[in-house]
Amino acid sequence: MLPFSSIAQNGSTVETYRIHEDIVIPNMAITYENAIKELVSNLKKHNIPDAKWLSVATNDFRYLHVTKIDKMADMDRNTFATLSEKMGENALNELFHRINKCYDEHGGYILHLDHELSYMPDGMTQTPEGQPYRRFYYWQIKPSDVEKATALAKEIKAMYKNKGIKQHYRLYRSGFGNMKTYFMVAVAAKDAISFEQQDAETMKLMGEEGKALFEKVMKTAIHFEEVSGYIRSDLSYMPQ
Repeated sequence: MLPFSSIAQNGSTVETYRIHEDIVIPNMAITYENAIKELVSNLKKHNIPDAKWLSVATNDFRYLHVTKIDKMADMDRNTFATLSEKMGENALNELFHRINKCYDEHGGYILHLDHELSYMPDGMTQTPEGQPYRRFYYWQIKPSDVEKATALAKEIKAMYKNKGIKQHYRLYRSGFGNMKTYFMVAVAAKDAISFEQQDAETMKLMGEEGKALFEKVMKTAIHFEEVSGYIRSDLSYMPQ
């Protein structure tokens, strides 16, 4: 994992993101969301510049809070220190206590957005306008197969470009904090129906060439997972 992570950090066309993931107990989802909204409300009220994140909620009750970082040292910053001063330490701790009761598993890790392996012909963005729906593909591989998987990802991107496919995607590499080595591909759409329509058109355009390529992908995969979700702007915080 270490060489894989260092390549991502040093690449000139790579952005690094810290992910805080809460796997929420299903019957606590509403309580969790209300508490996160309260946290965001307090951040906005006090105009806190230290914190910033984009939130995604998935169909299996994972809540991903995504923050771009410039260096690994940013992982150690206490982004809520100023809010604690403004709200009061006891009030903030009580709010976090309510959030913590909503899950049994949570943690943080790094993902590296690789521009060279992503297909975003209209320009790189995590939030294409009018497309809050997300479909995520987790392509887990052996650490020894990273080069092989990277070569396949380049072939897939070239095929998309040559065929003028309109369904765009971003590819993220797993980094620090992940026990597994994987590529995560994120596809945006207006909603689930729009995604399925776009995906059907993509499969038609790829034809036998695409089928053969994805058979190669599956031969490198030791696990493959598909997850859907939505960008949650109401749970996100972007300081003014």
